[in-house]
Parts: sequence; structure tokens; C-alpha cells
Amino acid sequence: EIWKYIFMLGEHLGFYVYNDYTTDADICYKTICSIENTEIPDNVFSAKADYNMICRGDTDSATYYLSKAYNVSKDIKKKQLYAKELYYLYKNKRVNNDSSLHYATLFVQYTDSVDSIFKFQQAKDMQNDYMVKRIEQMKAEQQEASQQNENQLMIIIVCVLTLTIIFLIFSLKKKTMYEKEIEMTIQERNET
Repeated sequence: EIWKYIFMLGEHLGFYVYNDYTTDADICYKTICSIENTEIPDNVFSAKADYNMICRGDTDSATYYLSKAYNVSKDIKKKQLYAKELYYLYKNKRVNNDSSLHYATLFVQYTDSVDSIFKFQQAKDMQNDYMVKRIEQMKAEQQEASQQNENQLMIIIVCVLTLTIIFLIFSLKKKTMYEKEIEMTIQERNET
């Protein structure tokens, strides 16, 4: 429960910092700093870094909190973003900090690895899409074949029924003609 509260505070702090609500940002920052012995999410460290960078101009604290955000984050894309921000601090703000240089190097490595991971994921997604389409195509072909089999079976049943009816009609006609012949033969005998 407290984790959600801290996460929300980090979101608010980021909002206050980027919308120039300095007083609200100060209060929110102090509230976050007063919470101890809790697992703090990466967005909170990132917001604290933004607060120190934008509101206070304190690049060392910003570097510290960005490195914390980097270490806490489990999302590779966010890690890349935090490393990129550290690289920016190192390059543009001339932060002569070993950790900034370390994360600047990591940024370059992460960019390559993230790109390769996303390319791999895209290839996997394309393969999955192909498999789904292939399965759908196979199902459609199977349904079409099943429909053709049903149609052929219906045609065979209709043909068999038609032939049976024709045979019965022919048999009835033959029986009727045979009975008439017998009757005529009996009549002829009776007359003689």
C-alpha cells in the first residue's frame, strides 16, 4: 500500500517540477524524503533527480538519484533512458563524476543491446504473426475441405436416394405389369 503512495508522490513531483509549481514540488520532495525503510520505485528517484536538476541546479544530487533510478529499474527501456540522462549530465553539465562516466558508457552499451532486443522482439512478433496467419489459413482450408466433403456426401446420398426411388418405381411398375399379366393369363384360362 505504501509503495503505491510513494509511486504516486513520484508522479506528482515530476508533474510539479515540469509545470513550474516550485512550492508544491518542494513539499512533495520533502514528503518523499521523510519516508524511510521502504522500497522506492525508479520513477520516484527519477523525479527526485529532475527536482534537484531543474529546481535546485544540483547536478551531483541529480546524478546520484538518476543512478539510483537506473539501479532500481527492472525495465530495460527505462534503464536506457536513465543512462541517457546520466550521459547528458556528464556531457553537457560537465559533471566530473565517476558514476556519470560509468553510466554514460552503459548508455552506449544499453542502446546497442536494447536495439538488438527490440529487433529480436520484432522478429519474434513477425514470426508469431506469420504462425497465427498460417494457422488461420490452415483452419480455413480445413473448413473448406470439410465443406467439400459434406457437399460430396450430400450429392452421393441424393444420388443413392434417387437411384433407390427409381429402382422402387421400376420394381413397382414391373410388379404391376407382372400382376396384370398374371391376371390376364388367369382370365384367358378361365375363358377357355
